[in-house]
Amino acid sequence: MSSNYWIIDILPRQVQPEFGEQYSVLEKSYLKDGRLHERFRELLMKIACYRHVEQTEHDGDIEAVIGEAVITLDRDDAYMTLYNPDDELLELVKVLAGVGGLFVWQPPQDN
Repeated sequence: MSSNYWIIDILPRQVQPEFGEQYSVLEKSYLKDGRLHERFRELLMKIACYRHVEQTEHDGDIEAVIGEAVITLDRDDAYMTLYNPDDELLELVKVLAGVGGLFVWQPPQDN
């Protein structure tokens, strides 16, 4: 995938390694009842109201193609990854994610 990627997450930025154990507890709490992945699916449905989305799901993993962009969700993760968004799609995702109580942030990128 491209190095141009963003994280759609339950927290507003990357957790530092020394807090990894606490994050693991939070992640397990969010994942245990399936509500978080339902929020992610709702986000994809909202995006589909504005852009054409081709979505596939296999064993709980989701891949959504939106033009040149791709959003992935692994069934074991408490975040989605957005690859290669154009500026308009990125702004749309930020707004819709925010309404759903999610955050969009960019990790350090490899150049």
